[in-house]
Amino acid sequence: MTNINTLENITCPDCGNEESFRIGTQTLATVTDDGVEDYGDMEWDHDSYAECTQCGKSGVLSDFYRNAADGDAAAPSGERHPFCEITEDEFNERYPLVENHLNPNAGWCLGDGRGCLFETYGEELDFVRRQDPRHVWTLIDGEDGDQHLTSGFHFVNRIGYLISTVAVPEGMGIQVHIRFEPDPEPEAREPIIHAPWSLRFERDGTENVAAISTALGRQIDVCELPHLSPISRLTS
Repeated sequence: MTNINTLENITCPDCGNEESFRIGTQTLATVTDDGVEDYGDMEWDHDSYAECTQCGKSGVLSDFYRNAADGDAAAPSGERHPFCEITEDEFNERYPLVENHLNPNAGWCLGDGRGCLFETYGEELDFVRRQDPRHVWTLIDGEDGDQHLTSGFHFVNRIGYLISTVAVPEGMGIQVHIRFEPDPEPEAREPIIHAPWSLRFERDGTENVAAISTALGRQIDVCELPHLSPISRLTS
């Protein structure tokens, strides 16, 4: 039997089982004191725990992927699903996006066209789930403060979905790291010391230090004079 759906390209390298596997999944469930009432979509990836239901072999799911090079031989234990990271520019060049025809206010706009980001609920989610998974990308809110665009349909920390017109290569995972640069700190300004409006002085003079000190109620140093606003332009 050759799987062509959920278990496509997955087989047990020890016993050859292709029929069923136990896979550790992530989901969001409604839980009460009486138990679980309902749960949402389930998600797993190539690093999820997996176990053969026939012989008990266990590991991560990528241990059960067929080797794409020879088609039939099982991948050696411990070998990971090929995964690579590309830049935003490379993503935009290689994977043109489908516009969101369901939502005129969708985000991820390119040029003057409609936005391309699909929501995580309702008819937009239904539309995404009907697509070939190799055309689907999940925008994820990363724990590092950045965002990550990952090929495939994912659930945890999802922000939305994109659909590309070009499929990701068979057996390949791709990620785009979208870094957010913090706004630059404003330049520090030298403090301005406000003097009473009735006091007049020259910025480069020293003869008024005593008078200014008296007016401010504290002793000032001559080096502070450049930072004192001329009282003709100040209020107390």
